Amino acid sequence: MPIGSRDPAVGPASPQADLILSDKFEPAALPDVCAPRLRVVDALDRAARKRYVYIGAPAGSGKTVSTLLWLQKTKLPAVWIGLDRYDDVPSMFYKQLATGLYSVQPENAAMREVLTSPSFSLSPVEHTIRLIAEMQPLDHRCALVFDDLHFIENREIVKSLSVVLKRLPKAFVLFFLSRREPPDEWTALGIDRGPAVLDAGDLRFAADEIRAYFKSLGRSLSVDESRIVLAATEGWAIGVAALAKSGQVTKGDSRSLFGDFFDEQVWSTWDEDLRSFCLATSVAGEFDAELAEILSGRSDAAEIMDELARSNTFLMRLSGNSYRYHHLFRDFLQDKARENGTDRTALCKRAAEYSRARFDYTQALRFWLESGDFSGMDTYLLLYLYESRSGSVADCADFMRTLALDELPDHAYRDCPPLHILALWYDYLTGQRERFEHHLDELYRALPRIAAFDSRFVESATLSYSIDHRTTIIDKAKRFSKFGRLIKRFTPNGLATTLVSFTQNLPYPHRSNVDYSAIALEERGMELLGATFGPLLGT
Repeated sequence: MPIGSRDPAVGPASPQADLILSDKFEPAALPDVCAPRLRVVDALDRAARKRYVYIGAPAGSGKTVSTLLWLQKTKLPAVWIGLDRYDDVPSMFYKQLATGLYSVQPENAAMREVLTSPSFSLSPVEHTIRLIAEMQPLDHRCALVFDDLHFIENREIVKSLSVVLKRLPKAFVLFFLSRREPPDEWTALGIDRGPAVLDAGDLRFAADEIRAYFKSLGRSLSVDESRIVLAATEGWAIGVAALAKSGQVTKGDSRSLFGDFFDEQVWSTWDEDLRSFCLATSVAGEFDAELAEILSGRSDAAEIMDELARSNTFLMRLSGNSYRYHHLFRDFLQDKARENGTDRTALCKRAAEYSRARFDYTQALRFWLESGDFSGMDTYLLLYLYESRSGSVADCADFMRTLALDELPDHAYRDCPPLHILALWYDYLTGQRERFEHHLDELYRALPRIAAFDSRFVESATLSYSIDHRTTIIDKAKRFSKFGRLIKRFTPNGLATTLVSFTQNLPYPHRSNVDYSAIALEERGMELLGATFGPLLGT
């Protein structure tokens, strides 16, 4: 399979080399100025007695900050797992969870062995349960936080997570932060029919809390003014923060949508340089100072980010040197960027080049796809196919799912025909026969154009041809010249031998979708295969 290849001369990547713990799972930093929210912290204290705490509230309600304040008060060590839409596959989700748990006991060799097992992605639930079983007893309480859990919709994860978490040591207290209500499958968590649940009403600011927050920012409000702010925001945390930073107290008849609210109260007060910086960096879900400097052209990017994170609740400092905008604010910025005609294509290309320079070819490919310039992405596709160490077949399929390949416009495949290779393997791995056959047929039609991009694409296309279930392997071998004449040189020892996994499974034809019975019926059939597909398969 032409995914996840590696250079044989370099040798296989050590799974331990890719296991980076450091401060990846540490909680994000609180802003220098934030409301103490004593009532909310007390409510979390009571909820934590049930061990499982589910905070379900709309975006901007203060779920993350409230949990961080509770952790600050209790001083509990915490494993913080920040989720996004790319984590909504079992292998990625459970690898994050397992790695976070391992960070609690990094000297535990048995846990590390489970975590670095090549088969982890094939059965992530079972491996995570095994890893938990290897944990040593904890002599202190510890918090485990799932932030932005609403991104997880995969039914396998939703159904299995409660089963996995119930096996954790009793020393763990768990927090689930989501924009949705808890799923029915989780009623078995905790006692008294499920986890303790807090909603938007539990997180709303009261009038006295609004006054205290404004005071911490150096502004004094009268009782009447605090009531005006409460009426305008309905105690919505991010609305209170926006109004506090705007320097204005205005009446409102109801809670506004964040975009309108922020546009009027804050955005209009910022200078053009700060606006441009935020618009440029909004193309990235997470970014560090180096990427921010590349995107914005500002040499003082680190200082700007530090100041925003310290004084503003719309940019959050994650572990290490990474930052991310609040999801609502990022949506607002991307809408503004479209309105202002910001060159998103150029920004995504810069981000792709940045990821490429750091040998992160999966992220580089994703950024280039988001640029919409499909005519220029063949280099990034080659790097992903031939240089990326993307793990198992399951990992590859999970990554390709996040690219939404079958939702790309038709011109994407016309501009970059090698994209059919990626799409057909995804459809093959996920059992989408009609789409798989469609991309195979388009691949055959576009073969001369694909060869013009790079002959290595033809080698990958030939490997794809070998799994077309509509003809026998002998028929394919007899027509091999259609592909072979376009291959300038074969990968040494065979392309298939450089891949993490290849689903043809020769010489075990009973495991394949292709009919191999024709080999026995063809005189000197194996010799024919050796002379055609042999250099490709390394046989």
